[in-house]
Amino acid sequence: MFMHGYNSYMKYAYPADELMPLSCRGRVRGVTPSRGDVDDSLGNFSLTLVDTLDTLVVIGALDEFERAVKLVVDNV
Repeated sequence: MFMHGYNSYMKYAYPADELMPLSCRGRVRGVTPSRGDVDDSLGNFSLTLVDTLDTLVVIGALDEFERAVKLVVDNV
């Protein structure tokens, strides 16, 4: 189940912070603060990718972990 969500994020939303599941698009911090508190946790730094690094190690997806770390180092 984790890999399904992770792969969907990488396919449809990366490098955005989050995946919006109904539209299959990335969510990034809005330019204007018109969405209330929704943007408080978004910073345009691939938040979901950074957050999943430890889980990739725990589930033993070491090749994907190495790829994700390289993406973070190169792009964040």
